[in-house]
This record gives sequence, structure tokens and C-alpha cells, in this order.
Amino acid sequence: LWLSSSFSFDCGSPGPGLHAVAGMAFPRLCTLGAVLLVCAAASNATRPNATASNATGSEEHARQHEEERPPAHQEAARPNATDEVAEAQKAMHDAIEEAEAKIAKLENRSEDMKAQLHSKAFAIAVAEGIQSKVHARFAERRRELNSSFERELLALDPATAAAANSSEVKAAVDSAKRAIAGLKDLNEAEMHEMRAGLTDLSHAGKEKAKSLWREARMAAKQAYHSGMAAARAQREAGLSEDVYERSERAAEHASERLRHRAEGAAERAEGLAERQHGRVEHILERMTDEAGDEGRRALDALRERLRRARRAAEQARKAAAEEGAASLSEAAPEDSGAAADRHPMEEAEAAMRSASEHAEAAIAKLRSWSSDLEAHLHDENFTRALAQGIQARVRSDAADRRADLNRSLAVALEALDARAMAAANASEVEEAVGAAGRLIRQVGELSRQEAREARAALGGLERSGRAKARALGREAKAAARQALRSGKALSRAQRAAGLRERVYERTEGEAERSGERLQGLAEHAAERAESLLEHQSGRVEHQLEGMMDELSDEEGRAVEELQARLHRAQRRIEEARMAAAERASEKPQRSPAAGPLRGAPAVLLAQSPSQDLTGTLLAPLACLAMTAGLASLLASRHRRRSASIEEPLLA
Repeated sequence: LWLSSSFSFDCGSPGPGLHAVAGMAFPRLCTLGAVLLVCAAASNATRPNATASNATGSEEHARQHEEERPPAHQEAARPNATDEVAEAQKAMHDAIEEAEAKIAKLENRSEDMKAQLHSKAFAIAVAEGIQSKVHARFAERRRELNSSFERELLALDPATAAAANSSEVKAAVDSAKRAIAGLKDLNEAEMHEMRAGLTDLSHAGKEKAKSLWREARMAAKQAYHSGMAAARAQREAGLSEDVYERSERAAEHASERLRHRAEGAAERAEGLAERQHGRVEHILERMTDEAGDEGRRALDALRERLRRARRAAEQARKAAAEEGAASLSEAAPEDSGAAADRHPMEEAEAAMRSASEHAEAAIAKLRSWSSDLEAHLHDENFTRALAQGIQARVRSDAADRRADLNRSLAVALEALDARAMAAANASEVEEAVGAAGRLIRQVGELSRQEAREARAALGGLERSGRAKARALGREAKAAARQALRSGKALSRAQRAAGLRERVYERTEGEAERSGERLQGLAEHAAERAESLLEHQSGRVEHQLEGMMDELSDEEGRAVEELQARLHRAQRRIEEARMAAAERASEKPQRSPAAGPLRGAPAVLLAQSPSQDLTGTLLAPLACLAMTAGLASLLASRHRRRSASIEEPLLA
């Protein structure tokens, strides 16, 4: 070909180089041309067969793939497969919206409680409502006791009591005392009922929050089941594995997110309910203390009225007795007889004085302790120091557990590394995320447990103080009763000594009045001590609630930050797993139909008919080779003639 395109032949000028080339290259070119023609003919002859074979292989592969398709893909051929997927996805979205609505309802309740928590008017209104409800419940019983006291007081009228004997007067006095004791018990029952009403109200609020949380949790579970049902519907509809696995992961993430939101909202609602209970309890305690002071003043007024009525009745009876008394001369033998028994009367009188002094000392001790409580009550530094001491002790007790939780949580969060978890399966990721979530919830629960322990510690201090007040009150009351018994013993000794009736009755009356006075002082001192303890406990609780609220808010922000960190780590892990899955899906995969074939022939047979151009390319080359061969034959026939090269085309 090079010779035919680069020289012009002159038959009159032969050259030896041309003869040599014609003798060697030109026959070979003819042979090459013949071979190329044969290959072209063979390629064109086998092309339809290869195309038919390739088509037959593709059809066979399609048929085998159709036979190997799972029943879910055969279900996809049905007209309603897409409708089923759409219905499942719609059910999933409806379930998620329902869960969002229930969680929003719980969060709105928490926001309302938070707004009410900072409203003092709301706390006052709740406390007044509880108080008015309790007063209305005990109003009828209070009217009955007041009416009974007034009836017995009328029986002690001087005009009526002058003609009555001592037993009738004593019965009227005892009945009036029982009415006063009933009023006192009624006041205590009202206070107890107020506290119980507040506790019931707090329990109802917590139960409402728990009910909303249970509804939100069930809605989150329903959203998860709906999402998994949608993923199954996609799988049965013949969608790719990435699609329905992505739907499963989305359902898991949505359910976990909804559950975490519901738990956080429920925990906030419970904490706000406890704080609101403390605020209302502080106001209600102040109101009950005021009502208790007013009730004690009313009872003291009733006791004073009873003492005046009894004194007037005794004076009327004495005046009536003096009118019919014997002359002064008749009293001489009695006085001489009394002198003979002076020793027993002196002992009884000494015992009465000792009992009275012991009762006065016990009451003074109780009053001194009440004075110390009152001094501490108005000392802000004492209240703050007591609250800080309780908080420090509670946090010190929980320090080891908090440190263990923080270490475990740090390890769990470090384990959620995106690069390390990229090759993990869904169950391993879910287990790691669930472990970290449980630790975060335990951190939040530890803060709430510390708040409960602080309140329990304050309650324990209050109970110990009340126990001490009751013990001192019981001691003072016992001493007052002993003084009363000693006075009555002296009256009996005077009667046994033969003194006049008005003498030992006067002694008995004075002993009763002294005993009642001492008992009243002991009761009043004990009640005042308990009231001061309640006031002090309320002030310390208010201070402690403020400190615990600050810590609770700080812990809540820390828990929210940990949850956000967990969600970010979870998203990074899912992104890394999806990226790894995409990289794995991008690797070249061999077609099942080309499995038995190897090498270049297999590649040629696997190509489509439009890519097989062997015969088309070989035919022109064969024609060119044959043309060159014919030219070489013509040149060899005239080898004896001269051949000259006039102008070479290629230098």
C-alpha cells in the first residue's frame, strides 16, 4: 500500500529496488488481502447468529430472573400494589401526626403549669379554694358544737346555779369543756383536710400528666408500627431494598424522637407539678397557721367565758349556802378538829405546790424552745444555711452515683462514632443509641431523685421538731394534770379534817382553775411551737425549692444538650451507614446471564448487535489489499522494462 501511494511507475525504466520489493512484499499483500476477505465474509456470515445468540441469552436471563422473583414482586404486578403502599404511608403519617398532637398537648400543659408556677395569684386562688371547700364541709359540725357550748353556758347562769348542787354544775362545766375540745379537734381536722386536699390535687395533676404521657407513648409506638407496616408494603410492592430499609430507619428514628419528646415533656410536667405543689403548700400553710391562731384565740375566749360562768355559779352557790350557815360558835369544834389533822393537809398542800412548780417549769421550757424557734424564723441567714446544708448533704450522698453515670455516659457517647459504626448493622446501632438514651434518662431521674430526697430530708427535720414539741407538750400537760390531782387531794384532806364545805370546795375550785390554766398554757405553748415549726419549715422549703429549681433548670438544660448530642451522633451514624451502602451499591456487578462466558469471545457475544462492526471494517481493508496485490502483479509482468521514480511523494 505504501508503494502504491508513494511512487509512480515508468515501465521503460526498471529498478532493482522495485523488483526486490515486488518479489517479496507484493505476494504477501495479496495473501493478506485474501485472508481479510475470508474474515470479512465469515464475520458477516456469523453476525446474525451471534445477534440471535445474544438475544436468546438475554431472553433466557430475563426468563430466569422472572422465575426467581419473589412473590412480593409478583404482587407488584397487581394494579392495587401502589395503592396499598400509599395507604400504608398515609397511615404512618396520620399516626405520626396523632403522636405529635398528643405530645403537643402534654407540652402545652407543661407550659401552662410553668406560667401558673410564676403566678402568685394563681397559688393564692388554689389555696383559698381548698380552704373554703374544707370550711364548707365542716361548717355544720362547727355550728353544732357552738350551740352545745352556749346551752351549757346557760346552765351555769348564777340564778340557775344557786339552787343547783355541785354535781349539776360540774356536769355542765364538763359538757362545755367537751364542746371546746370538739372545736379544737375540728380545727385540727380542718388543717389536716386542707393538707390532704392539696396532696390529692397534686396527685391528680401528676396522674393527668402520666395519663397524657401514656397516650403519647402509645401514639409513638403506633407510629413505629405504622412505619414498619409501610416498609413492609414497599417491600411487597417490589421496591428496592434501599427504599424500604430507609423507610424502616425513618420509622425507628421517628418513634425514638417522639418517645424522647414525650418522656421529656412528662418529666417537665412532673417536676412543675412538684414545684407548684410546694408553692401552694407554702401559701396554704400560712393560711392554716393564721386560721389556727384565730381558732386558738377563739378557744381561749370560750375557756375564759366558761371560767367566768363557773366562778359566778360558785359564788351564787356560796352565797346561798352562807345564808343558812351556822353561827360562828359552831365552827370552833371544827377548827379544833382541823388542827388535829393539820399534818396530812400540810403534806397535801406541799405536794400541790411541788406539782404546780413542776408544771410551770415544763411550760417555761416549752416556751423557751418556742422563743428560739421564733428567733430562727425571722433569721434569713439561718433559713438559707439550713437549706444549703440539706442540699449539700443530698448532693454528697448522690455524688458517687452521678460520677458513675457521667463516666458511663461519656463511654456510651464515645462509642457512637460515625466511622466506627458505619459498618455496624441496624440492631447494633439501635442498641448503642438505646444504651446512651437510658443513661441520659437516668441522669435526669437522678436530679429529680435529689429533689425528692431534699424534700424528704426537710420533712424529716420537721417531723423531728414536731415530735420534740409534742414531747414537751405532753410533759407540761402531765405536770398540769398532776397539779390538778394534787389540788383535789388537798381538798379531800380538808374535807376529811372536818373543815367547812366552802373551804374544801374553794380549794377544789382553785385546783381545777389552776390545772385548767396550766393545761391551757401547755397546749398553747405546744401549738405555738408546732406552728413556728411549720412556719420555719415553709420558709426553708421555699428557700430550698428555689435552689432546687435552679439546679433542676440547669440539669434540664444539660439533659437536653445530651439528648441533642445523642441525636446528632445518631444522624451522623445513619449518614455514614447510608454512604457506605451507596458505595457498596456502586461497585460493578456481573450480570447473571454472562456467568458461564469468559474472555474476548464472550465480550463480543455479549455485545449488542449495533456494536458488532467487524465485518464492516474488514471489507474495505480487504478491497484495498486486493487492489495493491493486483498492482504488484502488473508491475511484476513488466519487470524487464525500465521503471523510474520521477518524484517521490514521501521523502
